[in-house]
Amino acid sequence: MVTCKPDGESAMFRARLIFSLLVLAVLAFSARAETEPQALLDRGMALGKAGDVNAAFPLIKSAAEAGIAEAQFTLGTMYTHGQGTAQSKATAREWYARAAAQDHVEAIYNLGLHHDQGLEMEPDRAAALAYFERASALGHAEASYNAGHIFFMGDGVDKDMARGFSYFETAAKGNLGNAYQALGWAYEFGLGTEQNYALASTNYASAMRNGALYASFFRADLHTKMNDEALEHLNAGDITEAMRRYDESCAAFSGFGCYNAGVIRLEGRHGVAKDIPRALNQFRDACLFESTWGCRGHASAVLFLPGTPHKADIAMAAALITEECEGGDQSQCLNLAYMKYYTRFGMTDAEGALSLLGTACYTHNYQPACQPHMDLYNDKIAQNPLPSAPRQRGALENALNKGLDALAGGLKVWGEAAAAGSGSYSYGSSGSGSTTTYNQMSTYQTQQDSRDFNNYINRLNAYGSAYAAGCRPGNPYC
Repeated sequence: MVTCKPDGESAMFRARLIFSLLVLAVLAFSARAETEPQALLDRGMALGKAGDVNAAFPLIKSAAEAGIAEAQFTLGTMYTHGQGTAQSKATAREWYARAAAQDHVEAIYNLGLHHDQGLEMEPDRAAALAYFERASALGHAEASYNAGHIFFMGDGVDKDMARGFSYFETAAKGNLGNAYQALGWAYEFGLGTEQNYALASTNYASAMRNGALYASFFRADLHTKMNDEALEHLNAGDITEAMRRYDESCAAFSGFGCYNAGVIRLEGRHGVAKDIPRALNQFRDACLFESTWGCRGHASAVLFLPGTPHKADIAMAAALITEECEGGDQSQCLNLAYMKYYTRFGMTDAEGALSLLGTACYTHNYQPACQPHMDLYNDKIAQNPLPSAPRQRGALENALNKGLDALAGGLKVWGEAAAAGSGSYSYGSSGSGSTTTYNQMSTYQTQQDSRDFNNYINRLNAYGSAYAAGCRPGNPYC
């Protein structure tokens, strides 16, 4: 006898059965998903970044064995550092090779480092170069730099500075500081390219902005060298060549060069034609390059300039002259009175000019200001409209012009007798590098030049010893 369930109970049974089957399907899918290679890598990376490298290692290894290139590369870094497993650079190299077969650029780069540095193997610079060139083609800046380095020095391969220079240019596109530094050196000495001091200085400046360790010193040395070469020609009487070199130095952002060229043109020294507008521009550049004497030269040029100077130049000059006047320099107070007296500076203040001269004369006993003050007072210039253009006013005009002559006369070409002091000229500072930790292992990088670029740059003809210098502290491949 067959007993049938009521219709309501049968429907409830079928619903429960369907729900149970769906739950089992979801659980089966979740279990299968957790064993997928990418999921294993993701879990392993999370554990590694949390500091549990022992738990991370088997998960990442499983993903690597399943063919995930990023897992293969990461496993190589773990063998390199001995993270979660015994350290073995030979085993690391095997995993890098698997990842490199899938065009993993960091793995290709690290293979280049292994062959270059001879990590648990004999160094093979030719093989290293092949890996670096391959990584460079995939956009790796450090690999481009290393390829350029090897070609530039010709260690283990035919020396080809032009090709090395080209790789440095490629590396610099990735804003690699030492690539800019190498380009600066190449331009400075004409290695692999034509000599060009201006481009050398520009690349050194880019290297400084991107943290290259020695770029600020190289740039300072370059500017000093350029100024010294110009001064040699000046002292030898070759004024044309001296000015050409000073102008070239100025174009290379040298405060020395801009200042010296401006001094000579301001008063037409050494037979050079007087050119106050150009001197003004060069003094302005020197001032912007942090040369205190360049700023003073700029102020002088603004005062001497025929016609009306640009508002920005007037503002720069007035700021310096006012600051030095307030600091007690009475000759600058006289110059400030000049700017307040003549309308072309847009600072018309006759009462202010009279007050400055009176204070300089009677309070500070600055004699050059006494007669101008009396002349202004007697002429009652404070109550009369001022002329729209400069005019002769006896003692006032003479004294003011003497003040300008004294200011300009105090400007000396660097290297000449009684040259100005160094002032506050500064070339800037350099940056510093950073270290690599497990948290960055998926983007692990080591720059070949980290070991001592200074030795390299000063020993271009002894590449082997410079190139093989001891590793920088913290280099994981040492």
